[in-house]
Amino acid sequence: MRLNKYHKTAFVESVLQDLPSTDYDEIAQKLVRDAMVERMPAKVRAVYDDKDIRHWLRNEWVSMPGSLQNFYCLTGSNFGEVPGELKERLLELSQLKHEQSSKKNAFSHKIRAAIDSCQTRKQALELMPEFEKYLPKDTTSTGVSNLPVINNLVAELVQAGWPKDKEAA
Repeated sequence: MRLNKYHKTAFVESVLQDLPSTDYDEIAQKLVRDAMVERMPAKVRAVYDDKDIRHWLRNEWVSMPGSLQNFYCLTGSNFGEVPGELKERLLELSQLKHEQSSKKNAFSHKIRAAIDSCQTRKQALELMPEFEKYLPKDTTSTGVSNLPVINNLVAELVQAGWPKDKEAA
């Protein structure tokens, strides 16, 4: 079976999905939220702890350092500023996120180069037998060939977090 660009892109995305990764944005946001809650006066914390009335407290846009994602959070009187004692730790997390992203990008290029050297599923299987589960199913014997859009659909859905109850790697 001949591999087209959709097969190859789906292959690369599927392999990358199985790479373990850390959500540094989530870790950083938890650090900031916990620091903000810790600083709250007792009366404000009592309101914050009551989920039925928590929405009455004002959330502000928090600007995170480095490549970390900004987010909305209850900031108190900080006006969206990250607490000073956390800035160094957050910059460290930002650097780790950048390194992880760079490694993933490098793996993506290497995987893409490997699959691009193959024209058929058989060649890819001979070159990379340990990646068989990521290759498309051979449809030449059935006479049925899926449209490229359908072949790539699962890879895109997985990238978007499907299935919802899938455990984090």
